Amino acid sequence: MNVPLKGSLKRMRRKKFTPAVIEQIPNLVREGRSSAQIAEQIGCSVGSLRVQCSKLGISLRYPPRKKLTTISQNGHQLRRLAVLLSPSTVDKLKRHGALAHISHSQLVGELIEAIARDNLFRAVLDRD
Repeated sequence: MNVPLKGSLKRMRRKKFTPAVIEQIPNLVREGRSSAQIAEQIGCSVGSLRVQCSKLGISLRYPPRKKLTTISQNGHQLRRLAVLLSPSTVDKLKRHGALAHISHSQLVGELIEAIARDNLFRAVLDRD
């Protein structure tokens, strides 16, 4: 007489990580949702979400962290900094950089270096 053990009974569970759900996870991360918010929306634990995303190579970090790069240039140590700017500002920087025959990234770096070196923060921001 075979009597099933309590723990061996399989419960029918709804599959939480369907292809459609998996496809939406990166979108939710880009919207700035936390792991807890995404897990709640999907209907799983944060741990399950993290395990599945790890298996699938999906990052739950927003914005995705980039490795901080330090480089030497002309004897100076430089660190990379990401800055979010409006498209119109980027267009203006590109135009001014082109006039100076440098990239817009280099122009931004030189502007910020000059502001910091000469302590021009208040003058540039003009918040008084």
